[in-house]
Amino acid sequence: MIDFIRNFFDDFIRFHRWGNGKLLSLTQGLTDEACDASAPLGPGSLRATLVHLVGAQRIWLDRWQGRASGPFPTGDGWTISRIGEEVEAVDQELAEFVRNVPIDTFGRSIDYANLKGDRFQHRLSDLLLHVLNHAVHHRSQLLHFLKRQGRCLPGGLDYIFYKLAHPSILQSTAVAEACRSYGIEIGSVVEKLLIPDIDLIQRYQGYGDWALQRVLNEAQWLSDEQLDRDWSMGQGSLRKTLLHLCDAEIWWQSNWQGQPIPFPKSPIETTLEVYSKNWRSMAAERTRLVTQIGQSGLEKVVTADFGSGPLQFRIVESMIQLCVHGTLHRAQANNMLRSLGRAVQPLDYVVYIRDAASAS
Repeated sequence: MIDFIRNFFDDFIRFHRWGNGKLLSLTQGLTDEACDASAPLGPGSLRATLVHLVGAQRIWLDRWQGRASGPFPTGDGWTISRIGEEVEAVDQELAEFVRNVPIDTFGRSIDYANLKGDRFQHRLSDLLLHVLNHAVHHRSQLLHFLKRQGRCLPGGLDYIFYKLAHPSILQSTAVAEACRSYGIEIGSVVEKLLIPDIDLIQRYQGYGDWALQRVLNEAQWLSDEQLDRDWSMGQGSLRKTLLHLCDAEIWWQSNWQGQPIPFPKSPIETTLEVYSKNWRSMAAERTRLVTQIGQSGLEKVVTADFGSGPLQFRIVESMIQLCVHGTLHRAQANNMLRSLGRAVQPLDYVVYIRDAASAS
């Protein structure tokens, strides 16, 4: 029997470690001043955000294994080298935990208390996805901190670039060379395909729709001038970033159906009311297509052209890409809203599952 749930987390943890490694490589040689430069992003600085990632992951690992948690680390005296060691240690422990946990444990409820002392019970699989998605959110912020220091990563940290570096299907020589010319890592050896659980993917997609609505609930109070203000992150402005998210979903859906279209560009004057209707329509079509594809169709190969020639992926890889892509850009949208004085309600996956439990 194929262990679809473990496959999902084994692969996502590999992506998680790939992303963390890419980020840490960009931090080498930064001064303390650069690491602690303040900005209205995440926990406030590059160092503080990295320490937050380590601390949060450590606390969840303690909860799952019945250990008492120590105080949340402050990072005082932590050099970048020390942070890198801490990241590698908690990532290694997470990988080993998932590798060794019995399969039936993924569906088991974990009883835990948050930092305020409130008690909850949720499935281990949902809590694992929360931790991994939480890291995606903060890696988006970390990329921007690094960009402010003149350090950039070709292609960024999208899941699809991880799959180019660690492919389940090889790209043509010409396309691979074109990608490498842009500084994008392209793997030359086929790696084992880990087919994930489609139910988890659909839960991740549902979370994305819920989180976007929270962003829209705050964005609706902004003026056109605020929506179109350039922040030098994401797609530039909040409106462009939101439009890009919907355009990407529509584009991938066309590829899934073997009817590729040029990457769409929604009119920049699109109102949020029209945008909300478009998103609901797109999400309904996504649900229909994913249900039609089903667990047995996840290995299907889909072709997509980002501009460097036709690339090939498993269809499931593009599904996960859209989930990760949404989290990355919502983190940027959240920071834009915060800078405009709008307080978005928490976007964490764990809040989503708590809300879902309260509504049922």
